[in-house]
Amino acid sequence: MDMSFGFPASYETIMSEIPAGTDIPRSLGSALARIGWKPTPITNGFRASTSLSMGSLGEKIIVDILPNKTLRIRSKSAFFLQCFDFGKNQRNVQKLIQELPRHIVSTGSLGSLR
Repeated sequence: MDMSFGFPASYETIMSEIPAGTDIPRSLGSALARIGWKPTPITNGFRASTSLSMGSLGEKIIVDILPNKTLRIRSKSAFFLQCFDFGKNQRNVQKLIQELPRHIVSTGSLGSLR
């Protein structure tokens, strides 16, 4: 079992496999909303949060759109003293990485996302 240790527990990775011509903000916002994390736009990215569960008090998801069209995806425990996450933050990041390709929208597309 993967566990992160720190205050708060967190996991971060870089996603660089974004197809050329992708409208990253629209695609990312759609994927986050589909997962149910209620995205909030921030400068160059999004913030979102998960709900409470049996294993945690929730997590904060931060996605930064970097200048080279890659994404820095971070998940960290919402409770600042939670030092173990039992793999929950890594699963959050992986869930977004798996969901995003289903929401890729070209910068030239018009109309609804789904």
